[in-house]
Amino acid sequence: MIKKILLLVLALTLTASLIVSCGKNEADGFKPENFDFTLRTPTDEMGFEAGYHYFIQDDGSVLISSADLSGDVVIPSELGGKTVTAIGEGAFFKNEAITSVVIPDTVETIGIYAFADCSELKSITVGEKVWRIAPFAFDNTPWLASQTDEFVTVGDGVLIAYNGTSRTPVLPDGVRHLGGAFSGNPDIRKLTLGRGVLTISDMALSFCAELAEVDLGLSLVYAGDQAFSGSEKITALVFPDTLRYLGSQATMNCYALKYVYLGKSLTTLGSNTFEYAQALRTVFIPKTLTDLRTSHFTDCMSLSLLLYEGTEEEFNAIAKNDNIANFRDLAKVFNYNGGANE
Repeated sequence: MIKKILLLVLALTLTASLIVSCGKNEADGFKPENFDFTLRTPTDEMGFEAGYHYFIQDDGSVLISSADLSGDVVIPSELGGKTVTAIGEGAFFKNEAITSVVIPDTVETIGIYAFADCSELKSITVGEKVWRIAPFAFDNTPWLASQTDEFVTVGDGVLIAYNGTSRTPVLPDGVRHLGGAFSGNPDIRKLTLGRGVLTISDMALSFCAELAEVDLGLSLVYAGDQAFSGSEKITALVFPDTLRYLGSQATMNCYALKYVYLGKSLTTLGSNTFEYAQALRTVFIPKTLTDLRTSHFTDCMSLSLLLYEGTEEEFNAIAKNDNIANFRDLAKVFNYNGGANE
């Protein structure tokens, strides 16, 4: 049995080496570990000021939930004496009265449909600190329709639209964050992230019907909720060793996914990370992860092998058997340091 497991590990690592380049980041002075991100949660505390409805978040900052405004809008950097850091889901959805928007540098995230279907919105200025933009945030606006570049970026290099025709696009230098440019794309078959891409936004690569291969680059730090969900042809995900966060239901309904390498810096898995990835067989888990639950693998009926970087004692300290799947029933290899490129 042990011999079979070791042969399987060898086969998987050889396969993985074909998926990800083993080169080093060549960008002078570029250190993905220096990119810091804050994930905030709205509380029940609400406010209203100058036409803006908002929630106070758990760090005391503000998320704008809706706005009753018209004409040229300059979103304030503070509301109620607190810093505005987020524009929430559908905050300006179908507002047909606004004509331009300036988003301040304090804002870091923009939610799904935030400005979608604003039929008179012809000008948008996005602050330089915005790094996370959900799909469809600016859909069906005259401003987005006027963007003709092959790769449309805003804020801190967030890719929000792709106007090209390649089925195997390669993200250019300057793209630091993958927004919703490819969400629901029916044509792309392979996507190559640039060496400087740091994050993948929520649902950024969801429901891409033909997407079978993703080169995740060398610098990825964050992949959001449902980042790959519903992309049914992806067979392997090999994250670089810079990855620190993988969101909830990140690979939900990725029915062909068989192998996942989680890098050697991961600290957080969202809930039900691999839910319904029914072909998933093998996962590499680093010892930097401090909480691993069987519910991360809900209905992963083919899961048979865990490769763990640490000792058996370290694994038992983080593993929580809180679902019908039981880690004790899986084959495990401890002190695994083969990586994905050897």
